[in-house]
Amino acid sequence: ADNVITVSAWNHADSDFADFYATRKSAVQDFLQPVQDDVRHQSAHATAVEMRYEGVWPGETAPTYYVVWAIELKPLFISLTYVGTRQHYESHHDEYVRLFESLQIG
Repeated sequence: ADNVITVSAWNHADSDFADFYATRKSAVQDFLQPVQDDVRHQSAHATAVEMRYEGVWPGETAPTYYVVWAIELKPLFISLTYVGTRQHYESHHDEYVRLFESLQIG
């Protein structure tokens, strides 16, 4: 299976991070099951919530391991999404945390 990372960013102006996080969560929770409680991360420059899911998307037969990081790096909201194998993500988790911790503007 391929391991795919997708990153999107939005200038959030006066939007609330809790709303962004809830929107990211609602995008998958009807289709996939959480595999653990959401994990909050804090760095010098950013705040994040890591959400891990597993299941089968409608119309597909193979299980998917889907991780989304909802990140606030003022003035941006960032969605970092991983789709691939649970084994790969868990064996590289420290690298994803270091990536998050390295985020900064300028």
